[in-house]
Amino acid sequence: MDDPDFELADIAEQAEIVGKLSPREYAKLRGTTPQSIYYHIRNKTIELEYCVCGRRVVDVAKADASLQEKARQRGKELDTRSDADREQGQGDAVQELPAANPLEGLTD
Repeated sequence: MDDPDFELADIAEQAEIVGKLSPREYAKLRGTTPQSIYYHIRNKTIELEYCVCGRRVVDVAKADASLQEKARQRGKELDTRSDADREQGQGDAVQELPAANPLEGLTD
């Protein structure tokens, strides 16, 4: 029986050492579905690369930066914590960015 926490730790370690993961592994690391990662690949938000072995991979740093920018455009911040940290409430939480008040600074 596979321990999901152990598997996630292996994926996180591979992301730190190699910096590249398969789209499915990247989705698991970020706590999202593989379908959403493939959606971003199709729409050119995330760039798909090929490993020397022929495997399709995603550069973790580039994908995080691309998705972070996309989230910022929607007024949110991407949660890049692992599933374990999310469940335990550790690390940086997703935060709503403050909306600019269009009336601020106006006086009667």
